[in-house]
Amino acid sequence: MGDVDGWRATAAATGPADRAEAEAGVRLAYRRAGPAEPGRIVWAGSPREALRLLRDEPDGPCGPPDTRTARQGVAWTFGLTAEVYAPLPET
Repeated sequence: MGDVDGWRATAAATGPADRAEAEAGVRLAYRRAGPAEPGRIVWAGSPREALRLLRDEPDGPCGPPDTRTARQGVAWTFGLTAEVYAPLPET
C-alpha cells in the first residue's frame, strides 16, 4: 500500500515544480509517442491563469480559438481533426 500512498501524495502536491525536469519529461513523452516536440511549453500560475492564457492567445497551446473540447485540442496536437482522432482505449 505504501506505493499507492506515495503516488497519491505526489499527485496532490502543490509545491513549486521543477520546470526544467517537467519540460524534459514532456519532450521525452512527445519523442516516444511520435509527434514533433512542442516549440514551447506554457506555464501558468493557476488554473484561472491557464484559462486566460488559452482564451487570449490567438493560436494557443491547446489549439486555435475555436477549440471547444479536450478531444479537439488533443487531435489538433497530432495534426488531426476531432472526427479523425481515434485513440485506442487502454485496459
